[in-house]
Amino acid sequence: MDDVRVLILADDPLARAGLAALLAEEPGCVVVGRGSSSDDLAATVETYRPDVVLWDLGPSPGAAFEQMAAAGAAVLPTVLLLADAAAVPEAWAAGARGLLPRTAEPSQIVAALMAVAQGLAVVDPVFVPAFPAAAEPRPFAAADVTGPPSLFEELTPRELEVLHLLADGLPNK
Repeated sequence: MDDVRVLILADDPLARAGLAALLAEEPGCVVVGRGSSSDDLAATVETYRPDVVLWDLGPSPGAAFEQMAAAGAAVLPTVLLLADAAAVPEAWAAGARGLLPRTAEPSQIVAALMAVAQGLAVVDPVFVPAFPAAAEPRPFAAADVTGPPSLFEELTPRELEVLHLLADGLPNK
């Protein structure tokens, strides 16, 4: 697999530099650019053409969620570094597909970047309770009792006979 091209966004220049230095040490990632939330996100993405965006929202997200929604973050894979779980529902609704705490280890960040770049969603376990669906399980409806449709065909009588013979230890001839 090719290296993942990462654009780092953070309002704090020290956070941008620190994240770039951390990712420079990790195999599989190439930092192609850095910016802040005050930059035109669409233009920054067009300039650097990253595979994924790593966005440190700092202690307070501010207007970052509106920028994400306006720039189409759902189309561009985005991993957010969050200070606390309070912003999780809004971050997910804005299109983020990776949610990690700001205290995440570099190896965790790289794994999340690679997963999100491949189309997967990544949520740190500390943020799972912040999802409304995870906090309150949906009650079963009558339709749930029958279960999902079968993914397999029923075995024929001969297939069942062969399976029983195999279970008894006979060869499959």
